[in-house]
Amino acid sequence: MGRHDKTWLVANGGDGERYYAYCRKYSDAFETAFKAQVRARTGDCRTVHWSNSEPSSGTEIEL
Repeated sequence: MGRHDKTWLVANGGDGERYYAYCRKYSDAFETAFKAQVRARTGDCRTVHWSNSEPSSGTEIEL
């Protein structure tokens, strides 16, 4: 699958926890919204990456 197929964005928050969100089709706007949600919950958003499979641990964020 390519970068723009279904994917999960994964980030480490400022609280040390992992957060993720499912996105049917990747877009820069979706990633920006995801980062904003993580920052709002934890104060910081670090190491954002994408994955082709759902993370086995962490907190899901619905966007």
